[in-house]
Amino acid sequence: MSSDKSWTESSKPVETLNIEICFLLQGAFYVGNPNSHEQITDPKYREPLSLPDFARANEKYATTAEIFGNEEHLIAYYKQIVERGALIGRSFNELRSYFWLRLLVWNEMESVSISFPWYDSLTEIRGFTNWLASPQEEAFRDIEQGWQVDAVQAPGFLHIRELDPDSDERYDNVKVALSEVATSANLEESRAQTIIERLSEGLGVDV
Repeated sequence: MSSDKSWTESSKPVETLNIEICFLLQGAFYVGNPNSHEQITDPKYREPLSLPDFARANEKYATTAEIFGNEEHLIAYYKQIVERGALIGRSFNELRSYFWLRLLVWNEMESVSISFPWYDSLTEIRGFTNWLASPQEEAFRDIEQGWQVDAVQAPGFLHIRELDPDSDERYDNVKVALSEVATSANLEESRAQTIIERLSEGLGVDV
């Protein structure tokens, strides 16, 4: 635990951290050759998609709070993708990126943003939110290419940092009261699960 102690001692205190699970949105559907870099970068191989018609703070994603109660709009958006994919013979693996989720941990006032760019599904996101939502003695750590997140639950507090293990570049390293963040993580995970169940019912499959 010595390495954990060394970095947690330098954590910057912040009052809050927002925990959000977001559904990523794309405004265009790619109809070109999935293996052609030339076509992938050419706008003429992209057809516009109608984005969900409900209020959102960001055009590129929708939070669970924004979606809850508006699932029919997201179902209509996803149906476009499924139907267009079927018309040109796309497999689900070739469409997977249209259904990605993203976990956001942030505090705008403090310019804090802990990213989880390798977590694309609720199953992956739960690895962190479930750890966060209940008392843990074990530290959380996940490492992928160019990305690492460490988190430690100290008495009453959460320490969390993001870094690039390949370049040894450090990003945010903060300390926040644990109880509110843990409650928020539990709420987000539960709400995301409910939304996914409603989407699956509307689409006929869990995409």
